[in-house]
Amino acid sequence: MNVLIVDDEPDLCDCLVMLLESKGHHASQANSGIEGLQALDKESYDLIISDIRMPDCDGIEFLEQIKLKMDPIPPFIYMSAFSELTKEDAISQGAIDLVRKPILFSEMIKIIENHNTQS
Repeated sequence: MNVLIVDDEPDLCDCLVMLLESKGHHASQANSGIEGLQALDKESYDLIISDIRMPDCDGIEFLEQIKLKMDPIPPFIYMSAFSELTKEDAISQGAIDLVRKPILFSEMIKIIENHNTQS
């Protein structure tokens, strides 16, 4: 699976890339919503994982921009430490899940692998 990770915390992106690659996936990172949109112009992804709070283009706006560009959109997972967004809100906006920070990597892998077997 080809995964795009979008977060303004480069260390977290690096960790998620290493984790996903250790599980046999290919992962790329973008450190802002704008970079994420640029990455989507160059490559297709099977899954997108995005932080909600980012300075230039938050995750909610990022997902809305993706919806304008792509149909269907790739499965999308929100990550957040500070959002009041609930999992139900995330799903109603088009995401498949919401993962709270600090991330439990085992939880993230479980969500990704569960999604991968359903698609």
